[in-house]
Amino acid sequence: MKTTLLTVCFLLFTSQAFAIDVDTNIKKLISLNSCNNCKLVGANLSGADLSGAFLRNANLSGADLSEANLRNARL
Repeated sequence: MKTTLLTVCFLLFTSQAFAIDVDTNIKKLISLNSCNNCKLVGANLSGADLSGAFLRNANLSGADLSEANLRNARL
């Protein structure tokens, strides 16, 4: 039981820390139109204007890019 509780606590803590990283990287992307090596896993970027954005080596796994403008974006 203790092991299960510790595992759940660890997962909650790491997911919250990871969400903060993603939020920080989204803000960086919006302000600079660039986010090299960013973790954007699961980010909601639907409808975002990412035209010309520099996203080299960005991790976009599970990100919602529906209707996002990726014209001339460097992925």
